[in-house]
Amino acid sequence: YEAISANEFYLVYQPIVDVKSNEIVANEALLRWAHENYSTLPIPIVIELAEKKGYIEELGFWILKEACMQNKQWQDMGLGMMVISVNISVYQLEKPDFIDKVKEALEYSKLEPEYLELEITETAAMDNVSQKLPLILKLKNLGIKISIDDFGTGYSSLSYFTKFSIDTLKIDKSFVLDMLTDTNAMTIIDTIVNMAKAMNVSITAEGVETLEHMEKLK
Repeated sequence: YEAISANEFYLVYQPIVDVKSNEIVANEALLRWAHENYSTLPIPIVIELAEKKGYIEELGFWILKEACMQNKQWQDMGLGMMVISVNISVYQLEKPDFIDKVKEALEYSKLEPEYLELEITETAAMDNVSQKLPLILKLKNLGIKISIDDFGTGYSSLSYFTKFSIDTLKIDKSFVLDMLTDTNAMTIIDTIVNMAKAMNVSITAEGVETLEHMEKLK
């Protein structure tokens, strides 16, 4: 709670690169904590604590608003009409005012909805689908893009993805890291890529650290 009020959190941005053009086409916002004792604390732990202590809604809204403002600033500087990707907690999705908070962040930053992508984990999307589906459709109707994060690590029913009308599937980095040495990991990646192409959705691979990984994915 003190970290939020003291403005100790800040964002860094990981580029999403088109494998054909090698150009940055989007950026993913990542949370960091500027604190002398806790700066090395893994961010997933920070998020988990925020969720357990009831601060995730406030923190999540700050992240969303900050990321939208940064993307609009880059656009105004002439750096390209790129998309900003923001991770959303399942606890945020379950709040009745979540749509209003997203609208507020867009209005405050003056960022057009088409340049915002919300990342939802596969398990979060598939939990209580009957509740999530109308929410995601409302976000889509606003013009916002939807990405399914950590795809391949959950236990979802593939039939639901045709109803969600998602824009991007993100291949989990655990598969990418092992793809050059593990035939099973490569098979899973092949399957996800072929499925995404058949569904006409974009694909993002996480954890691309070497040229060998990039060339193989290409």
